Amino acid sequence: MPATNISLQPEKWVSNYADQMYKYLLMRVKYAEVAEDLVQETFMAGLGSMEKFSGNSSEKTWLYSIMKFKLMDYYRKHYKYSPAEDIPDEQFADIFFDEKDEFHFRKEHKPMPWHSDVEQAMEQKEFNGVLEKCLEKVPSKTASVFTLKYLEEQESKEICTLLNISEANLWTLMHRAKLILRECFEKNWLITA
Repeated sequence: MPATNISLQPEKWVSNYADQMYKYLLMRVKYAEVAEDLVQETFMAGLGSMEKFSGNSSEKTWLYSIMKFKLMDYYRKHYKYSPAEDIPDEQFADIFFDEKDEFHFRKEHKPMPWHSDVEQAMEQKEFNGVLEKCLEKVPSKTASVFTLKYLEEQESKEICTLLNISEANLWTLMHRAKLILRECFEKNWLITA
């Protein structure tokens, strides 16, 4: 084994990283079994590529980069865009927007003003719990687009390639995700006045 691998301690990976990785993945894939599998796949891939560890990053950073590749593979395999599975645009628009004017929200879906510091709220543990619960209300494919864009900070072009969708589909799904999440946050998070 090369000297650079001395810093790797696979016997401690489960105790040192499994819980954090699981929580990270669960928020992004929604299913406990999938998150568990991805953690295991990450560790197996790490074991299989220990000789490639250059020592230029920490063990944790290296494992997390492997985990993110596993997550991208999961998205690639499971969230291909299928228009038949989504709510048709006209039905979706009817849920949130006035039938006479598509640029005005229905009274019951009109956004409430948020008066607290949203960035500060996002750093709170409770916020992440509410985000996780609200993402469960978003259809899987729509949630995956939102997750890739805002939680994984992927470029739009990369998301389109990964999920085999057009840029127009991407922005439609992003718009839908934002509407559903906004409504969920307004009901479940104390940001409003």
